[in-house]
Amino acid sequence: VDRLAKEYGYRDGIDWVNWGYRVDAKNYLKGFVQDVPGVIKTTTKGEPVANLEVMKGIKTAKDINLIINVTPSNIYATYIQFVAGAKKIPMVVAPTSVIVPEVFNYLDSKQIVGMMPGLPGAGEYESLLGTNTKVTRFANSASFAHLLIIFFIILGNIAMVMERRQRAQSGGNA
Repeated sequence: VDRLAKEYGYRDGIDWVNWGYRVDAKNYLKGFVQDVPGVIKTTTKGEPVANLEVMKGIKTAKDINLIINVTPSNIYATYIQFVAGAKKIPMVVAPTSVIVPEVFNYLDSKQIVGMMPGLPGAGEYESLLGTNTKVTRFANSASFAHLLIIFFIILGNIAMVMERRQRAQSGGNA
């Protein structure tokens, strides 16, 4: 984030802030909707959140215009339950590819307003921005890896069928 902020001219504490990971999401979010700076308290760098320029005017969750949840887990559902859905705050989810099918339910029911579906979605977004950089290269590598896995599955199945035929021909159990 620091590298990208520097590249695009964004300043930590003024244009963006990293609150870091929080444990016990349900209880954390119950307090968060009522008192954002009181629950967050400090940034990942130990700075008081309430003193930051980017946090001016943000007291409760209702003061937030959009939630963007980038996640490899199902924490987005907890955000929908306690923040986005409960307080009617628009939310976008950027899940990993394996979670995408279950997130579509929330998108279809309009409980979230958008989704960037895994690495392919990140590649499409990068393409829209015209910045084809790392994600496109990673997507190509991931596609090759998936094709290789499919090849090995097919190869394993062929070997299994051949072994069963050989056993059957030699009078063994198939």
